[in-house]
Amino acid sequence: MKVNKMFRNTTNSTLLLLSLIAIPQAAHAANFGFVRWPTYLDMPIVLAIFVAGLSLVLFKTQMPKEAKDFMSVPKEERSTLLKVSAFIMLASLAACLLMVFVGMGLQRATE
Repeated sequence: MKVNKMFRNTTNSTLLLLSLIAIPQAAHAANFGFVRWPTYLDMPIVLAIFVAGLSLVLFKTQMPKEAKDFMSVPKEERSTLLKVSAFIMLASLAACLLMVFVGMGLQRATE
C-alpha cells in the first residue's frame, strides 16, 4: 500500500510540473531585469528545472523517515536510487545555472 501512495504522489507531482511547462509562453527572450538569456535557451533551462524537480521528488521519497538531511543518513544505509537521484538533482541544477549565466553573457554580447 505504501508503494501505491508513493506512486500516486510522484504521478501527481509529475503532472503538476508538466502542466506548468505547458503554459503558453511568448517567443521573446526571458527578461527578469538584469537576468536575461536568448530564446533558444528557454526550453533547455525549463527542462533542467523539470528534471531537478522530478529528482527532488524521487530523492524525498527515498529518504528514511528519521533522517533530517542527506548527510545524516549513514553511507551504508544510502540506497543506490537515493545516491543517483541526489546526483541527478545536483547535476541538473548546475546545468541550469551554467545555462543561465552563459546565456546572460551571450545575450549581452549580442546587444
